[in-house]
Amino acid sequence: MYKEKVGGYGNVGATVGDFKNFARDVRAYIGEHDADMFISTLSRQKEMNSGFFFDYVANAKEGLHRVFWADALCRRNYFAFGDVVSFDATYGTNMYNLVFCPFTGIDHHKRSVIFGAALTSRENDNSFVWVFEKFKQAMGNKEPNFIITDQDPAMKKAFPKVSMMHNKNSACGILWVNLLTRWGKGKTYRLQTQLIQKG
Repeated sequence: MYKEKVGGYGNVGATVGDFKNFARDVRAYIGEHDADMFISTLSRQKEMNSGFFFDYVANAKEGLHRVFWADALCRRNYFAFGDVVSFDATYGTNMYNLVFCPFTGIDHHKRSVIFGAALTSRENDNSFVWVFEKFKQAMGNKEPNFIITDQDPAMKKAFPKVSMMHNKNSACGILWVNLLTRWGKGKTYRLQTQLIQKG
């Protein structure tokens, strides 16, 4: 990548070993403070931009437990295109054992837009309730008409606990999607859904 930045291998001025040593030094510098640096970066964003929202939970034993963030563009996109929200917690964990959970939608050009994102150390109902509540708080308590998600058992337990789902006048529905249901003998898959409508 660096060769592209400087215009070719002849302009790099370093060896592969130099880059490996630099990466090692950066990892040593960061050490155990990577979560602190991440939260510090988000805090600076919030100070510089009043439209930036984030919140997190951390403790001394486990470190960073969960974090949610949405910048001003994410929030603006939600108010314009947030009728239907997709929430996906199926992304694999990374070296920090945190699951990436994006809130996404589709704009009027049929392009994906991000409404917000979260990292969580556990895929349980308490974590999902926290994430959904922070999403709702970031979006000024504006409810989507539908939430599309997979059939995670922890999410099924979490949705009834989220206050926007408790409201009997709520028009918010949840569309459970199982994309891996085989249909027939071939390699064709069918979209199996279950709609839960509140209100």
